[in-house]
Amino acid sequence: MTCFCDIPFTKVGNHMTLYGRYGIALDKQQIIEKFKVQPIHYINPESPLANDFKEAFAQYYRKEKRVNPEDKVLLDYVLSTLLYMKPISKIEEIDGVMKTYIFQDECEWRYIPTIDFPKSSQLLMKEDQIT
Repeated sequence: MTCFCDIPFTKVGNHMTLYGRYGIALDKQQIIEKFKVQPIHYINPESPLANDFKEAFAQYYRKEKRVNPEDKVLLDYVLSTLLYMKPISKIEEIDGVMKTYIFQDECEWRYIPTIDFPKSSQLLMKEDQIT
């Protein structure tokens, strides 16, 4: 996975303070066309959308495992969606002080190479973590 920020040059100072004093400019349209990058979906973890997603994800792992082509399509969609999600914000230690860091300010885009989701799904969640 490769992540890119789409931060206007006038607002890049705060980001560079946290991640390093450098930046690389890219032609956004060329990156979109060539690598099919996708902007992140910033999610409120308490929202109905997040709750529906969590339930759909958990439901797949609760059901009896059998070979069903429809299940593969739905699982691929759920896992693909997960790879493009990020919380809106999080309390983090910044310069020794606990502060709210707003991920949404990064305007992140991601390039995720094509992978075989059912094999990789084992890395995402262990069965005992499903509620």
